[in-house]
Amino acid sequence: MKATCIGPFGLRIKGTTRARLLPLARALVRKGWSAVAILPPWDSPQDSGKTWEDNGVVLRHIRLPVKAPFLYHLLVAWRLVRECLSHKPELVHLFKPIGYPGLTAMMLWSLKRLGRFRGLLIVDADDWEGHGGWSDISAYPAHWRAFIPFQERWVLAHCDLVTVASRTLQTLVWSLGVPPSKVFYLPNGVELRGDSPQGSQLPGVLSGKATVVLYTRFVEFAPERLWRIWKEVVSQVPEAHLVVIGRGFKGEESSLLEMAREDGLGSTLNCLGWKERDEALRLLEEAKVAIWPSDDNLINRAKCSAKLAELASLGIPVVAEDVGENSLYVPAELLVKSGDVSEFARKVAALLRDETFRLEMGRKTRERVIPELTWDNLAEGFVKFISCYAG
Repeated sequence: MKATCIGPFGLRIKGTTRARLLPLARALVRKGWSAVAILPPWDSPQDSGKTWEDNGVVLRHIRLPVKAPFLYHLLVAWRLVRECLSHKPELVHLFKPIGYPGLTAMMLWSLKRLGRFRGLLIVDADDWEGHGGWSDISAYPAHWRAFIPFQERWVLAHCDLVTVASRTLQTLVWSLGVPPSKVFYLPNGVELRGDSPQGSQLPGVLSGKATVVLYTRFVEFAPERLWRIWKEVVSQVPEAHLVVIGRGFKGEESSLLEMAREDGLGSTLNCLGWKERDEALRLLEEAKVAIWPSDDNLINRAKCSAKLAELASLGIPVVAEDVGENSLYVPAELLVKSGDVSEFARKVAALLRDETFRLEMGRKTRERVIPELTWDNLAEGFVKFISCYAG
């Protein structure tokens, strides 16, 4: 099967291309498919026009056009379409129903109606972008906030098939009139790492006995609620230390540091800021315990966190609030009802105090994702799904 994947952005900063599109494409190549990923590197313009190969997947970055109001977006989408058609794919998998993949889907759908394209058109949803979702909190211009909900629903309803990262997204897509048989549940998986970590540039920062890690962009929760949880953890385990890997879109880590200083607990918190994925994973190799707060809202119910999957694959016990797909990666013993600060802190403290319990939970966490949620295993189900409609 000749597959072409259309990404929403480049590989360097945002997560969907790197953590979802690429590992699925690699797994499909291992199963005998050919896969080309075509990316619009608007967020990493240094890659404009570049091509390279990653484990059998050809990564083709389109050349970005000169910026011009409105026309720029159409030109980017058209270059994605033109590059896609040049590979004569049997299947086009568009990762996100909005933005450039969404525009590309609309163009390919039109060409298909005209008989200019005959392959399967598949769209992947890994977030809810419209009303109640990301468009409500993102800093999009007003015209994009108006267009995105329409585009999302139109593309999901008009493509031949849909893949979704969560059960909530599955239900939302069904509500658009898409037959359940044409919607495939594809949660985020993990890749088994064959190489040994080369060591972090910050050795020992997570090696402390009572150290807890938070790997986040601060989109799942408010920093004020995180601080309430952490103060209660420290009240039970005074030597506890929280290390934050990542930064928020609105400087939430600065708010967290300010709250820590105001409460005289600044020494219990270390914010490392944003790290490249490989460096973050090297840091996480040392982690003993992780936390995953999640407000109960549509964004969190619809998403399937690749970061949480990575933590689980490393065998790090994670205390998480039971929202959306979190229970897929976290054993029941470490799940907490969203908003229950006291129970959350109690479970974190239990992991820090009891090494036997911590090791057992780490083992159970890893067993939840390997081998069931490896990308190779998930790709097997995807191939069977596609075989019902291909050819």
